[in-house]
Amino acid sequence: MSQIKIYALNETIAQLRIKLSNAIHEALVESLAYPKEKIFQRFIPLE
Repeated sequence: MSQIKIYALNETIAQLRIKLSNAIHEALVESLAYPKEKIFQRFIPLE
């Protein structure tokens, strides 16, 4: 399984983390048949 890495400014991650996480996870589950119970993403904050 691959892991999705999201690079973004600290402020952007703080504001949109939950929405982005849900959207990315839903897309992975639907398009690549990833398991629903596992999340394969990592947010990397930038200054």
